Amino acid sequence: MAPSRIPSRSSSPATSTISSRSTTSTSRSIVSTSSSSSSSSSSSSSSNRPIAITLPARSKTYLVLIAGLPPQNSSKQAVYSIISRFLPRLPITQLVAIPEGIVVQSPVPIKQQLVNTIGAAQFGPGVTITSKIPTSSLTTASVVVRGVDVSLTENQIREELLGQKLQIHRVTRIKNDKGPTFMVRVSSSDQETLQHLLNVGAFIMKKRHRVEPSLELAAAAIGNI
Repeated sequence: MAPSRIPSRSSSPATSTISSRSTTSTSRSIVSTSSSSSSSSSSSSSSNRPIAITLPARSKTYLVLIAGLPPQNSSKQAVYSIISRFLPRLPITQLVAIPEGIVVQSPVPIKQQLVNTIGAAQFGPGVTITSKIPTSSLTTASVVVRGVDVSLTENQIREELLGQKLQIHRVTRIKNDKGPTFMVRVSSSDQETLQHLLNVGAFIMKKRHRVEPSLELAAAAIGNI
């Protein structure tokens, strides 16, 4: 994967506490509670309602936190460069910077590959590689929509989704160092809206777009927090 496809983290306006639930072979359950109110387009009664979402079985994702990085290796670009040098074929969904380090998201198990093939020492002295993602660094109630034309504004996308009677709080275009990407982050405090987007996809300008769980939902789903 080329570095230009790695999105930067967009802050979500809804900060929540996530508690993981038991997993099954076909689905994963998530419970999160939104702590901020929805926009005027969302129902006020649902702004603080617990959100219980079942991720589709196809939404397989694995997370690893590379913590304690030295300044010279603390950027997403530096971490990506090290990983791609040793594991050029390792699929990476995204890299996300949090106060503790860099979170690596992949559709395949990656912890043992990073530990055995690269080793924490390659990232710097005192670095640790763990699958435990700190709760304090995460926000909830958002999904990532892929393949969205960069010519569409955040407001256009939001209006499209609101027109389908979906309760959308905010739409944020994900950017990297080269500018806007084909991905947008959609946040909502409404359980049915998030479940619908994950199961069916997002219809924008009469085109169906693939929807994936955000890093936060993925972390809760696989029991990291």
